[in-house]
Amino acid sequence: MDIKIEPINFPEKNLWETNIKDNYQFINTIDEVVKLIKENNLTHFEIKDKFTPGDKITNILDQSALKSQFILRYTDEEHNLAISRKFVNIMNPNFFKQHESEIKQAFIEQAKQYNKRSYSINKEIFSDELLDILIDKEDVILYFEDVELTDEHIKKIQDKFLNAYIRHDGISKQISSMYVYYGYTKEFLASKDNILIPFDEFAKNNNLNLRFLKDNAVIDISNAFSDLRSDEEQLTTIRDELIKLDSLNKYFTIKFNVENRNTFNKLFQNHKFNNISLVIKNDLYEYDYLEYLAEEEKLNKLVKDIIDKNLSPFEKFIAVYNIVKNIKPYRENYDDLSQSRYLRFILDNEYIVCVGYAKLLVELLNKVGIKSNEYGVQTDISYDEGFTISETPVELAGHARVIINMDDDKYNIHGLYISDPTWDNEMKKNYFNNALLTFDKMQVNNRMFAYNIHTPILDIHNFNEYNEQINFLLKRKLDDLNKNKYKKYNDFKEKLYNAYKETANSILKTIKCDLKYDYFLKKIKQCLDEQDYIDFYTELGHYLLTRINKNVSEKEIFEANKEVLAIMNLQDNSKETKEDYYSRDIKQFPYELPVDNNFSLEDRNKSL
Repeated sequence: MDIKIEPINFPEKNLWETNIKDNYQFINTIDEVVKLIKENNLTHFEIKDKFTPGDKITNILDQSALKSQFILRYTDEEHNLAISRKFVNIMNPNFFKQHESEIKQAFIEQAKQYNKRSYSINKEIFSDELLDILIDKEDVILYFEDVELTDEHIKKIQDKFLNAYIRHDGISKQISSMYVYYGYTKEFLASKDNILIPFDEFAKNNNLNLRFLKDNAVIDISNAFSDLRSDEEQLTTIRDELIKLDSLNKYFTIKFNVENRNTFNKLFQNHKFNNISLVIKNDLYEYDYLEYLAEEEKLNKLVKDIIDKNLSPFEKFIAVYNIVKNIKPYRENYDDLSQSRYLRFILDNEYIVCVGYAKLLVELLNKVGIKSNEYGVQTDISYDEGFTISETPVELAGHARVIINMDDDKYNIHGLYISDPTWDNEMKKNYFNNALLTFDKMQVNNRMFAYNIHTPILDIHNFNEYNEQINFLLKRKLDDLNKNKYKKYNDFKEKLYNAYKETANSILKTIKCDLKYDYFLKKIKQCLDEQDYIDFYTELGHYLLTRINKNVSEKEIFEANKEVLAIMNLQDNSKETKEDYYSRDIKQFPYELPVDNNFSLEDRNKSL
């Protein structure tokens, strides 16, 4: 059987015979068209003679014709141009073809004579000459309608920093902006002696446009260590961008955060800048680069002998731990708290508290090749001078510790540990009570309010406990998102995925020193749906269980210490006994921990 599809015969209407004909002016001669263009009454037009249902819709009249199912004829030989200020301007194709050069020249003359806020350029009237005229205008917006711009055209437009858009099939795309850098105009940059730029913007923008800044301007890269980026990724980006900036004929002072000094030294030590001065932001202070190098020299001297000796990783840790916990007695400066907390002060003065011990331990361990990171917790100090379980109120205080990645084949120690040189600071005794704590011990023996202060994820011994902790953290994050009045989530998936991502980020920041930190950082970025997040958390949990809560005995610590003393030809003038090891901070925690883990993935909808 032959099937024959009959064409649809749509009725036809002429625009000049419809009830909206009075909205249009119909022009026939080329002289009238040229006059109209030059007098600035016509800015753009479409080239077409009619619209038939099924054709591409380009204007509001096309939509009306489609809805009513009729052919709308716009132009013919007696109605060559239909113009309307309110709706559309349409020119007959044959008329345009016959007078193309005259029409294009009319638009060029009009562009020379008048200055408009915006121009819409059809592909039919586009020319290199017209483009050159338009991009020389100040503060102009250009719209290119289906124009096939070459790379050379686009570069020419971008070099002028105009707001320019190109439209294809109804989709508009910006190809240039008057904001030459991070929402700043050339004029704004030229007026500033210093400028603050978020790291994410510094990483993605064309930093060569900072050439519009004043000579000797200061560029402050803020928030350099944003979430889900490794230290090395960020510092590599900054270094590579500074190399480009150094090629400009301008002198800049660049300020940026350095969280990991070892990574910074590795990436920057072989790069000398001719037109850039570096200012390092570290410990809430800003270091002139030469000042920073002088401080580095002090740190290097502390561990030079350790680096030069043939010590295993665990022995290197013991050697560094001995330096830090015995560097000087715990002492606060109540007139200036910074004096006891930051490297630039504690290396030269008589003050140091937990923050100072932790920072010094991290920096020195990194220098001998052991990865670590600071870890802020809260401790109950209400019974430091003695307590009664039933009467003593809880009194919380901030406390700084260090998480250490330890992998040593000689002693068969592999995993993550907590280290607290502050609580082993005793100048008359060589304490190691808190050298390498497991995460399950740090709460009860050392008075930590884990569940409502810091991430408790590392206090686990099996996958069921891990799953409970993850659900607890997810519930807490979802509750926080529900309370956030500044950002509302209309879609449950968006809120859940945000909770998954932020919880993962919090956990990963806790274990920044771990060998697989970068691996899991990249993996969480690749999660696209709930199953991806579940797979991520499952893999992370199984991995963590291989790295945590493996006890290091006092015997191993004492043996390593003796080995360090022997290899480095040192004498231990502070003899420690087994009783000494158990003499401090072995008080049973007197309170119940407030734990709410009655939450599962299946119940998460109930929290929204």
